[in-house]
Amino acid sequence: MKLFSIVFAAWISVYCHDITAQEVKPRYFYGSVNYMFPKYTEPLASRASFASRVPQSAHVPLHLDAVGYYFGHGKLTLIGVVMQIDIDRYSAYSEKLQIENYQPSFSVFHYLDGQIGSGLFIRGDLGPAFLRISSNDQGTEKSNLGWGYLFGTGASLAVPSTTLFASVNYAHKSFHGKSYQFISLGLGFMLRHTK
Repeated sequence: MKLFSIVFAAWISVYCHDITAQEVKPRYFYGSVNYMFPKYTEPLASRASFASRVPQSAHVPLHLDAVGYYFGHGKLTLIGVVMQIDIDRYSAYSEKLQIENYQPSFSVFHYLDGQIGSGLFIRGDLGPAFLRISSNDQGTEKSNLGWGYLFGTGASLAVPSTTLFASVNYAHKSFHGKSYQFISLGLGFMLRHTK
């Protein structure tokens, strides 16, 4: 499985390099912050449900597109890679449960009308996923390699050198014996670089 992940990452790197060699300008750097509504399968579902019922517990469920790099392909499409990070944290007093997922993904934005950076778009991501669970009673657990995908839609507004995003996303992450899905609502930005 690790060999497959390395081959997958190498293929994305070569693919992106080949296309960017043909279309160097412009490039885009992307990031977003999303509030997510996660739904887990067992045994994660029971642990998250118990943690949410602890009196005065705080819950912070975030989906982040932390680092994204894209380039134009045609008039309406952006192709690139993005690092997705999901953090679902439950805490009360000194007790905590934190579920994290890291997913480097091949990613595509496609605009439905107009031009890149302005108007309605759809989005699709696919990549390997890594799950990490931390809690006071069971320490830190790491899953075997998994896979995840994300589909999204939204609208963007272009301002000089920057694009502002509002989006809704559906994602599914699957690991050996563990999986979850979520809907997320978020805001993002994309910087346009032409040098």
